[in-house]
Amino acid sequence: MGVFEVTKPALEHRIELGDDLPQALTPGPPGLVPDLVLERIQAFLSHLALARFEAVTQKFKALSFNTAVPYMGLLRVQCQPVGLHPRFDFGQCAFGLFGWFHRLCRDYDLPPIAFPVRNIHVLQDAAGAPLDDIRTQAQNTLAADFIMDKVRELTQEPSNALHVSIAGGRKTMGYYLGYALSLYGRPQDRLSHVLVSDPYETNRDFYYPTPYDHPIHGSRGNKEVTVDARNARVELADIPFVRLREGLPERLREGHAAFSQVVGAANRSLDDPRLVLNVTRRQVWADDVEIKLSETEFLLLLWLAQRSQREEADTDWSSDRMVDEFLDLAKRVLNEMSAAYERIESALLQNRSIAIKTAKYFEPHKSRIKKAFVAILGEQAAKRYLIVRQRGEEAALYFLPLAADQIEIVSGT
Repeated sequence: MGVFEVTKPALEHRIELGDDLPQALTPGPPGLVPDLVLERIQAFLSHLALARFEAVTQKFKALSFNTAVPYMGLLRVQCQPVGLHPRFDFGQCAFGLFGWFHRLCRDYDLPPIAFPVRNIHVLQDAAGAPLDDIRTQAQNTLAADFIMDKVRELTQEPSNALHVSIAGGRKTMGYYLGYALSLYGRPQDRLSHVLVSDPYETNRDFYYPTPYDHPIHGSRGNKEVTVDARNARVELADIPFVRLREGLPERLREGHAAFSQVVGAANRSLDDPRLVLNVTRRQVWADDVEIKLSETEFLLLLWLAQRSQREEADTDWSSDRMVDEFLDLAKRVLNEMSAAYERIESALLQNRSIAIKTAKYFEPHKSRIKKAFVAILGEQAAKRYLIVRQRGEEAALYFLPLAADQIEIVSGT
């Protein structure tokens, strides 16, 4: 199992570049895949100066005591931070032997971690220019899309787990990061925040509890104080989050989309349904999104929609009267001389003497309608439109769970 941590730096202080280290860390145990390259850490730097490294070292130290991480060995780890200001030479900033990250690894005897400069990603605007900060709505949107896309990308591998920290950084970045995990997170993923005991949390020289005496200096009010980093307590506060992943359409779970699009898709199930059928073009629209159906599936949906509008929703597919009604609709929509109509008529009439076979003719088309709606709208949003089956007194009855005013049937172009 891999562990992915998304960390963001604190903004309280600007310090010398030489003290900074891009925030990245991916602890994880050997999993089911023996040669698995453990997932990347994305550090979102949200200030013109490179971020301080306290959030990462503190987070990593807390992870070592986290029961959700059973083994802290770092095997074939790649760190890939994301920055906002590329004019600094990241390759010269605290990657050396004496950086705090490397001190942490040495102090706790951790394996080496791959951290090449090529793994550093820089956010860019629509014109390809690097982002200095997040100050405008456009920059805010770019950051949201990028953060969400990274979380989506890293949740594609089912054998890993993401450990996401919202410590430090712009408030909107923390919000987007938590929201992205809510949209794409799986049962094995975790969201947390770093808690550091007083007075270490505000001390700019504190990075992690050392396993040896390490005096650091700071201030409390107007007084200068000296404390020992060894005595600090660093904990992870687990943050529960709602998992919405399974309710998203497959196309949004696996492909690129804007943050607003994914949020809109997740919210559709809360809106009133709106089904539009264009008879001439044989098109179906649900929630203003087109659903592609075959001719037969379109006819079945149109038939049930018309019955809902007439407040005759319950439909017995084994009834001769219902079969005649469906064929009459198919004749008007498809033209009785067409090959499509002849195929439908032949399939229904040859089984007409056996009611159960007549009913079963519609079942595969019902399943394909469901598949088409779920693929586009997602499981939760699609439920509002799916054909419902319920047991009647003598036979199963089928209907659309829609009121007449939620259906629009048009015949023109």
